[in-house]
Amino acid sequence: SWAERAWQGGADAVIVQDVGLSNRLHRLHPDMVLHASTQMSIHNVSGVLAAREAGITRVVLARELSLEAIGNIRAQTDTELEVFVHGALCVCFSGQCLMSSLIGGRSGNRGLCAQPCRLPWKLSGMRPEGYLLSMKDLMALPLLPQLQSAGVTSLKIEGRMKSPEYVAVVTEIYRKYLDLLAKEGPDRYRVDPEDEEALRQIFNRGGFTHRYLDGMKAECPIGVQVSGKNIPAAERLVDPSHPKRAAECLVDPSHPKRSAECLVDPYHPKNLGVSVGTVLSWKVPYAEVKLTRDLALGDGLEIHKGGEGGSRAVSTMLTAIMAKGKHEKQAFTGSTVFLGDVKEPVSAGDTVYRTSQRIQMQAASDTAVHWQVHRVPLKMFFSMRVGEKASLTVEDEAGRSVSVESEMEVETARERALTAERIREQLEKTGDAPWKLLEADIRVDGKGTMPVKEINAMRRLALEHMTALRAQNEGLHGSGGGIHVSRGVIHGFTPSLDMENMGAHPRLSCGPESLALAFSCAPGTEWLQEARLASDAGKVLLMVPPVSREAMASMKSAFPGSVWIRTPSILPDDRMGTLLKQLEAIRPDLAGLSAGNPGMLRLLRQWAPELPILAEAGMNLWNGEAIRQASEWGADMALLSPELTTAAMGEIKEPVLQLASWAYGRIPVMTMEHCPGSLYIPGDDRYAGSCDGHCGACDRRTGTLTDRAGARFPYARDVFMDKTIVFHHRPLRWQENEWHPRTARLYAFITDESPEFVSELVHSLLSASFDGTTR
Repeated sequence: SWAERAWQGGADAVIVQDVGLSNRLHRLHPDMVLHASTQMSIHNVSGVLAAREAGITRVVLARELSLEAIGNIRAQTDTELEVFVHGALCVCFSGQCLMSSLIGGRSGNRGLCAQPCRLPWKLSGMRPEGYLLSMKDLMALPLLPQLQSAGVTSLKIEGRMKSPEYVAVVTEIYRKYLDLLAKEGPDRYRVDPEDEEALRQIFNRGGFTHRYLDGMKAECPIGVQVSGKNIPAAERLVDPSHPKRAAECLVDPSHPKRSAECLVDPYHPKNLGVSVGTVLSWKVPYAEVKLTRDLALGDGLEIHKGGEGGSRAVSTMLTAIMAKGKHEKQAFTGSTVFLGDVKEPVSAGDTVYRTSQRIQMQAASDTAVHWQVHRVPLKMFFSMRVGEKASLTVEDEAGRSVSVESEMEVETARERALTAERIREQLEKTGDAPWKLLEADIRVDGKGTMPVKEINAMRRLALEHMTALRAQNEGLHGSGGGIHVSRGVIHGFTPSLDMENMGAHPRLSCGPESLALAFSCAPGTEWLQEARLASDAGKVLLMVPPVSREAMASMKSAFPGSVWIRTPSILPDDRMGTLLKQLEAIRPDLAGLSAGNPGMLRLLRQWAPELPILAEAGMNLWNGEAIRQASEWGADMALLSPELTTAAMGEIKEPVLQLASWAYGRIPVMTMEHCPGSLYIPGDDRYAGSCDGHCGACDRRTGTLTDRAGARFPYARDVFMDKTIVFHHRPLRWQENEWHPRTARLYAFITDESPEFVSELVHSLLSASFDGTTR
């Protein structure tokens, strides 16, 4: 696998998100250092212990954990803990998001997120759209002493798709304060406001926050909740010298609608920068601006209409400064100047933000120059003649070579033939890849031509295969060898992902039922009676959330079959005791359990060794090795990920567990700490107050989120989990040819369907053929 190549090539550790890959790597390479990605959704003591048992030495914890929760995990485990301290926050628990995958085909759980949470959404009852799921950026610089005290091993800075300049600024500042903390100790630790401003300037989304680390989860838009009190807006903590300063101080206080009390900035999902002034007037191409910060030519600006930003922002690069009738290179705080080039209309009162600062970017660029990776010198031999396919051979310093041909033949040029100099220009374009063109031998007949994009495609293909060839040869240390490919045809090395069946210990019986009806909310007696499920009790089992003893007795009176409990995929340590107490009360009536997280699976296996356990969708079971790992943690049956294609499902040849396949349901696509109903919406009485944390009595705990295409995604606040669940906008139905051929049980997820519909669904699914038999 690519991970094996990286290890052989000298990598210090491999960060893994797929529990199957982690299982395979640990089994085949016990000496490999494995780190669990935050995509494993590890957020409690049991999850960290499960990771350790799977050979993982470091866990990147979920970003939603508080300092107190992190300290509790450290006190009960000896695994290294890594914690995010800076950068983008996902609104959904990492590893539990199917939104991007199911609406756009790009899996957020596998590193391909299209970020639908950064797009506009409408909340039920609210007319205008807003960026209601766009989280502010995390910035935990002031909390380094507390993180150290909590026992954190390593700090993680989010850098997905960020520039070298961003990396330079952020890492330099955090390095400075780690050294300061080591030298001065926590009592003398202070953060310079200028460094906070530098972090805001290089990138921020609506300011910064670290409310999760502080243990503050709900929105508090009217004021800041401190020690149970609500501080009015006029007394917000923006004074850096304030002893209770936290995220409240790390925001631009000049903007009346943006405060760090909120986790979400509904006005602008991209880099906000810092505010530098207010528009007084505009006449193309100049905006008259009263400055609150210095500016210089080359700075990037955005002017936000009404201060709101988003789609109403006007962007420009500062190309001219006029002050008192003269052109200037700089302008200073307090002055009134004319800024150009502002060609789009702006109005008096609009806020001007500096989104990039030339002097900061230049200094950062100078720093980043020293980080350039080693580039492998290459020789390239290119040949083209009219009527033949062009050829490109690439050779590295060890004599390895790759040859490719063009898809098309070289044509006679009508006007100007393609020159060797033009071809070399394209061959040199290796971008950020670790290659450099040392020598080029280009032979042309002076008559032919071909599209430049064809040369680019040949170069890309050759370099891809050179990468594979070098990795294939003994951890990048082999020599010689070569491959020959044609443009558009992929030959050469591909990683082996075969899943041999190593056997497994005896499993608990999961019962004879061929259909599991999983409910988002436990069905009542009347509902069950109307659905007429009692007659199918031997073929159908119910899977319901944790319920009271009385609710369980009521269900059993209307349905004499098996009842399983669906445990939450996300459950912090402070809720574990409550769950186990509730399960203990109904233990005699339980026929089985489900777990959607490694920690929950491990915990339930220890708590109920006599009950069968289904590893559910939150486990992200994508392959045979992932099923093996679920088995080792104690699962008796595995529900395959709804992200799997039919072809990928077919690659799971000999699963060590019985399989359940999705048949129907409105899939949960997000699990969030954030509750959309806690947002402050000006002018809407229903969303006018701050969140009081009493989800069970709140009329805002359910609603819908509507995307730009008009699809309505229902959401509900799960009071037991204290989390928000967002469901897919429509129920999905899988056909028989989309189930795994070894399916032993079908899985249907029920949300708001009527009893009559479910009755028909059950009869339809029970008549289906799977696992070689007709049920």
